[in-house]
Amino acid sequence: MTKVIATVSEFTNIPGGRFIKEGKGSAEEFFQKFVEPILAGPRRTSLTIDMTGTWGYPPSFTSQLGIYLKEYFGGVSEVLEHVKIQITDPETFDRFWAQLEDDN
Repeated sequence: MTKVIATVSEFTNIPGGRFIKEGKGSAEEFFQKFVEPILAGPRRTSLTIDMTGTWGYPPSFTSQLGIYLKEYFGGVSEVLEHVKIQITDPETFDRFWAQLEDDN
């Protein structure tokens, strides 16, 4: 299994909303430009999303990112198995995983 890191701060310092149409720094654009290319290979990948070094995360960004990850990996348990989150803010860390399970 390949281990890779997608770093949000390389994409933006100010994460935005869910979708590209809502403005800069969206979860949709981050997933399309940074996460999908990493996951495009034929083998399952262990993905670390480095969420450090930004000005925080709106709930819409973290929720939508979780939705895309569930769609790619096939469900919550698969995301839990293959995805790690690096972040210094425990509130955002907890919210990300709570939203992942709630947004079904």
